[in-house]
Amino acid sequence: VRSATPAPNTPPAGAAGQHRASAPSAMPPAALETEPQAAAAPKPAEPPSNIMKFALFAFFVITRAAHPMLIDYSKVDGKILYARDTPIMTNKLLTIVLMNLAGLAIDGVKGLRMCWRWQNLKVFGPIGCVYALGDFLEMLS
Repeated sequence: VRSATPAPNTPPAGAAGQHRASAPSAMPPAALETEPQAAAAPKPAEPPSNIMKFALFAFFVITRAAHPMLIDYSKVDGKILYARDTPIMTNKLLTIVLMNLAGLAIDGVKGLRMCWRWQNLKVFGPIGCVYALGDFLEMLS
């Protein structure tokens, strides 16, 4: 048994090649109005706890307080027995090596490559140079 009414989305008989102004859609109107949803953003990491913040602060204070004492302790008759830049260069090289290893351990080769991106070097390179200059001036004192 055939129905006399045409199925939705089919042109009426004799309308082949004619353009209809608005054809009904098989999709509900709500589905037409929504845009495809983007992938869910990763959940941001939780901020460090107050205990962690205090521990980092205490570590920084102790490190900075002990540094001049260690410099004085390493002097013999008021003179340093090594080149003044040796601790600075050693510190900076160890920092580079350890942070590259951390990037490699956390994200693999992708993490290692991120350490050497030009955008990162432009931002953190000058900051590192200022810190190295400060360390050098501290060694002169």
